[in-house]
Amino acid sequence: MKHIGRKGIGLIGLILLSTLTFAQTNTSNSGNSFYGNNTVNTNSNNGLLDNWYVELNGGATVVLATLRDKPYSWAFGASLGKQLNSRFDIQARFINGKMHSEGLYGGLVLSNDVNFMDASLVLKLKLKELIFRNAPQFVNELYLFGGASYTFYDSKVINSADGTFVSGVGWDAAGAIKTNQLNSLFIPLGMGLKFNIDKSGRYYLTTDLTYYYSKDNRLDGDINPTHAAHYTYTSVGFVYNIGKSNSPQKKIARAAKERLKPSIVKPSVAKAARVRPSRSETSPSENALLTNWYAGLNLGATTMLATIRDKPYSWAVGVFFGKQLNRKIGIEANLLNGKMHAEGLYGGLNLANDVNFTDASLLLNLNLNDVIFTKSPKVIREFYLFGGAGLTFFNSKVINTADNSFVTGLGWDATGVTKTNRISTPFIPLGLGMTFNIGNTGRYVLTTEFTYRYSGDNQLDGGLTTHAAHYTYTSVGLAYNLGKQTISTQQITADAIEERVTLSAVKRVKGEIANIVQEELQPVKEELSAQSKTIASIQQEVEMRINALKETIREGVVTTKLPDGTMQATPISQLGAGATPTITSIYFAFNSLYLTPDMQREIATIARLMRKNRKLRCEISGNSSNDLGSPEYNLMLSQKRAQAVAGFLANEFGIDNERLLVKSKGVTDPLAKNLHKMNRRVDMQLFW
Repeated sequence: MKHIGRKGIGLIGLILLSTLTFAQTNTSNSGNSFYGNNTVNTNSNNGLLDNWYVELNGGATVVLATLRDKPYSWAFGASLGKQLNSRFDIQARFINGKMHSEGLYGGLVLSNDVNFMDASLVLKLKLKELIFRNAPQFVNELYLFGGASYTFYDSKVINSADGTFVSGVGWDAAGAIKTNQLNSLFIPLGMGLKFNIDKSGRYYLTTDLTYYYSKDNRLDGDINPTHAAHYTYTSVGFVYNIGKSNSPQKKIARAAKERLKPSIVKPSVAKAARVRPSRSETSPSENALLTNWYAGLNLGATTMLATIRDKPYSWAVGVFFGKQLNRKIGIEANLLNGKMHAEGLYGGLNLANDVNFTDASLLLNLNLNDVIFTKSPKVIREFYLFGGAGLTFFNSKVINTADNSFVTGLGWDATGVTKTNRISTPFIPLGLGMTFNIGNTGRYVLTTEFTYRYSGDNQLDGGLTTHAAHYTYTSVGLAYNLGKQTISTQQITADAIEERVTLSAVKRVKGEIANIVQEELQPVKEELSAQSKTIASIQQEVEMRINALKETIREGVVTTKLPDGTMQATPISQLGAGATPTITSIYFAFNSLYLTPDMQREIATIARLMRKNRKLRCEISGNSSNDLGSPEYNLMLSQKRAQAVAGFLANEFGIDNERLLVKSKGVTDPLAKNLHKMNRRVDMQLFW
């Protein structure tokens, strides 16, 4: 188990990273970059803890190798999955079991037994809605799936006639003691059905047929080095949904409902917008020669897939430079330098292979956000596939680990002491990757990629056998967006269309509302124009009161009203009891209690006078207009306005509440006849 854990840590890490990050599908407002951003606020219906499920299964294995008689045995498995959207699921699968086959080979009747454990990551594509017009109610899903897996195994071939050991991998030379489990990379491909059990939506039955493909020939104990060995697993399973779960049908209905919600603009106001023909998402001006470029660095682990396969891990570093052509396609130049290493038993010798390499490749990236997400994601910028072509330049050297003697190699002299030249071989890079936002600038992007580099020749392992040699590169990197970024790959097409339609509708409606408002305001403008003289008179009176109050502050006097109605300026110190200074007023908005900065300055003037002379008191009278509401409501509103002013004097300027007399007059003391806003006021009057 220790060996298996060490071998499988890379795959398990990829499974956890993928399943956790695929769950995030909500809003984004980050800056533009070649990986994109989402400028539409959305609400996710597929959170991190939603739509998970576990499965237990069991079934039959069939080994497809050199020996093909009675090729049946058994296995059982478990899986953890998450429903990404109505079309895709992602699953981590684990299988443990046996494989068995018999047959005639080399004149002998042989039997092959394999103990194995497989760990895989697969993507499920659901086809029920695409195939059936009226599917049976008990069928929940019909799907295809594919992915990548590691199979850890030991294989033993014996002569059925006398039980003697013939060949094997993971066993000692006598076939008596298990030494270690080998591992091979397989590609699982298959199809399956999922059936409803009850109405709760929690329990399901599944049946799957999975074909595990590999170019490896060791599953049959390496008895036939030229024949690749594959296997199948046919299973029946039981599924339980964890936490909140949404069926594909419900998710489709919810998405449609969200996108078809009626606009807040009434149909009678907004005219129908003309639907224009679709256009390219970027024009030459939007994606010019100097826009949407990026560069970056990455580093990670290499895995060598050749004849010698024990401890096939080493390292590499790379640089990349690319341009986003549009929301879906990008082109990238990639340069990678590093090492590869592998060990193993071959021809009775313990060998080690070391490779120094540099490869250059040209890649095309295909954005899959539209396929995976129903709403533009937030943290993830892009999920993508890529492929292309490249050349690997390398030196490969195979030595006998027992005495470090040179066995074979390419790019070395006959003694394996001096490097001569680098060999080149073409390869096809294929892989998948994800990118993530770093910060809010839109400049820095974290990348993670898995690349399988396929080649049809055997040179990478020094020409040791005729077996083709490939390798993988799993990396983490940092990208930096250069210059202006005009393309958003993060935003899915559905959200981009919704944004364009919304902006178009809003622009049209704004213009129509502006015209309507202009027409509605015209009578008001005419009425205000007719009342201009009254307004000027009231403004003059207000200015006179303000000036008088300012004069009072400056000279230390107040203007009082005498019994005969005349006004007299008297120093504050000489005011007699009951004398009434002039009034200052503040004016409120309709149905409002809010004290604006201008109002606060007027109140501050009164506060300054009262702080200079501790004997002064202030009568605060609230008033309201009679254009709306009952007399009782307006009386209450004027009371609250007066209390707001009194509270401001007390709390902000420390005026004692005993010096403040609060009154409410409602609509009984109007200042103006038609200008209601002049009646929405509070009068402040100083007295002894």
